[in-house]
Amino acid sequence: PALRTGALLARQAEFDQIQRSLPWVTLATVAFIALILLATFRSVIVPLIVLGTAGIAYAIAIRLLAWVAEERNQQVPKEVEPVLVALLLGLVTDYAIFFLAGMRRRLGEGEGRVAAADETARENLPIILTAGLIVGLGSFSLVVGRLEVVRAFGPGMALAVAVALAVSTTFVAAVLALLGRFAFWPSFHASKPQGQSRVWRMLTARPVSGL
Repeated sequence: PALRTGALLARQAEFDQIQRSLPWVTLATVAFIALILLATFRSVIVPLIVLGTAGIAYAIAIRLLAWVAEERNQQVPKEVEPVLVALLLGLVTDYAIFFLAGMRRRLGEGEGRVAAADETARENLPIILTAGLIVGLGSFSLVVGRLEVVRAFGPGMALAVAVALAVSTTFVAAVLALLGRFAFWPSFHASKPQGQSRVWRMLTARPVSGL
């Protein structure tokens, strides 16, 4: 039989492999994130909050991308799904941890759940917005690429970052305000935080963290 080669066939073969592997890679990533969150916060609720937020962000982003592509008479690249999954899982987890850490600290200091969520949001929103803008603009810069498939990734990834940012800063804060201490069940104990170690203070000093 004749040997079939070419860029289109290679791309289709690549997409077929991605489709076969994506469910397993996604499952492994979700399990790994859940284990990290369990070990960090010692709560069975925290992983549900974070992964639920990522699921909401994915459901919105994938439909929004399809709608934008349809309005512009374009086609969403087949390879965008695995990148979207990885991007949203990573961003939502990062942004949620800011809220979770701040909320747990304030609840431990005796603040009420609504006040703690409000103060946590006020403290972390500038950091999260700055991080989101950096990632979004970095993703959008793909539009200057020479390959069409690479250029097509830029606006879609930037849009996904915007969705992750919007969902994380609204849904996570709202859920924490509703659940309060229950979000950290069963390990939460209202107690005064212990003083930070000298090593931790050194590592988080502005010159070191800036570097």
